[in-house]
Amino acid sequence: MKPEQLYADLKAAAEKLGVTVAEKSFRNVGIKVESGLCTVKGRKMYILDRNKSLSEKIQLLGGCLAVMPNEHIYMVPFVREYIEGLREGGG
Repeated sequence: MKPEQLYADLKAAAEKLGVTVAEKSFRNVGIKVESGLCTVKGRKMYILDRNKSLSEKIQLLGGCLAVMPNEHIYMVPFVREYIEGLREGGG
């Protein structure tokens, strides 16, 4: 699977879990900020640093999904295997 498709499928899985994925630039915020899961006005959001490479975005978002209960949603088998690999420490 191409990295672009994997990233799109990870974002779709996050949305199915009620997590909005947003990319923001952290370059000029003036404080140390990292990508991560947060709650804004009662909604779960995963905010990704727009300046990260695609492979870093995939690993960050996949790592978030790996620790969330996701057995009840459909994911393409490759995506599920990728997330399970991260859960097991093999990502």
